[in-house]
Amino acid sequence: MAWGIGIFDPMPTPAPRYPYALIILGYLLLFVGVYAGLYAAGVIEVLPGATNLLKWDAAYYDAIRQAGYHYTPGQADNAGFFPLFAYWWKLLSVGPVAISLLNGLVYAVSLYFLCRLLRPDPVVLGLFMSLPFLFFLFTPLAEAVYFAFATALLYGVVRKNAWLIFGSLLLAGLTRPSFLFLVPGLVGMELMMRPRNELFHWATWRTILLQYLLPLALATLVVALVQYVQVGDALAYYKTQSEAWGRAFGWPVFPLGRGEGEEIVVLTRFSFWGGMLVSLLGLRYLVEWLGWGRLRSDIRPIELLSVIYLTMSLLSIVFFNPEWFWFMRDEHNATYLTGINRYLQPNPFLLVLLVYVFRQARLTIRGLVLGLVITHLIWLCFDPRYYVHIRNYLPMLYVIRLLLPYVIYHYFRWKPLGYVIVVYSFALQALMFHYFLTGVQVD
Repeated sequence: MAWGIGIFDPMPTPAPRYPYALIILGYLLLFVGVYAGLYAAGVIEVLPGATNLLKWDAAYYDAIRQAGYHYTPGQADNAGFFPLFAYWWKLLSVGPVAISLLNGLVYAVSLYFLCRLLRPDPVVLGLFMSLPFLFFLFTPLAEAVYFAFATALLYGVVRKNAWLIFGSLLLAGLTRPSFLFLVPGLVGMELMMRPRNELFHWATWRTILLQYLLPLALATLVVALVQYVQVGDALAYYKTQSEAWGRAFGWPVFPLGRGEGEEIVVLTRFSFWGGMLVSLLGLRYLVEWLGWGRLRSDIRPIELLSVIYLTMSLLSIVFFNPEWFWFMRDEHNATYLTGINRYLQPNPFLLVLLVYVFRQARLTIRGLVLGLVITHLIWLCFDPRYYVHIRNYLPMLYVIRLLLPYVIYHYFRWKPLGYVIVVYSFALQALMFHYFLTGVQVD
């Protein structure tokens, strides 16, 4: 029985091949069409341009490519970012619009090769591409380049190509700090996919040390060296993150919060719900491995890597975020979920997970009930008293209204419903892109 606990029925049949280049192009054109339609209807007020694309972190990358690193202790500065994307942008000598288009091309090509590896159903691919925060992959940010290197890593793991793994990890480690989540992901994958009697074999740890940890350690040293040469402090990145933005370890303070507009709050809770479900799945695999000495599920190495990576992404948000959210009812600061949408959605590991989930058969009644119970427990993180009064309960119903079509599609696999979800989700993505362009924090 798939997953070993009766939540899913077993599902056979390998996926057929599809013309992924045309499908990806079609979905990208659909996004453009939806954005243009909303702009024509007056729902969206601006079109992307050289000025409004340089919002939030994009402005810091632009500052690095123009004048290198700058570091002021305790102040928000561009030392809080990794160098590879900024210097690649500088090498290309193009403006914000051109680099956004190039990033979109990098994303599309990487996604094409990822599809050749995973062979997702077109609807599942559409569900991924239309997620509300995938627009980060065609902005002047490092997401698209990181997406490409992470895709190369997945290829290396599947093809057992040590050099491809080493190179992609080294470059990913120079691009985004998210590379840190790859450490437990790769180590966990290597150990948990082997019989437990191989846990202390030198061959196992030689692979971990030389193939996984060495390139990531080298990337860390290169980033530190670049910043030491330019600003005189090898730890400038970590100091900026912790001192200026409050990104340091701390126990989460509930209720978790997000202080933007209603749509962003709902979508942030949507991301948190997904991250929690993935984390519970990862916990289940860990308990299974510790208890039986092996995984009894049908999960493959890159799928386990993706589960652990996304779990670590969520844990970083919960345990390494500042207390910027003011909870008025009890008058105290709470953990602010900044970054959760960028960490969990625009990366290839989420597509790997979606393909795995939709490889399973429909949810059983037991699985649906269990999912409902877990969902109610998750909402306690946002409002411990949300079930006391309708005014507390309604905000969570808005999130459930967003989740429900995905659950129904998973259960019935109605293609028309899937494409309706894709179009609606692209409308949300267009709205989030619009907010980004107008200076609203959406990540």
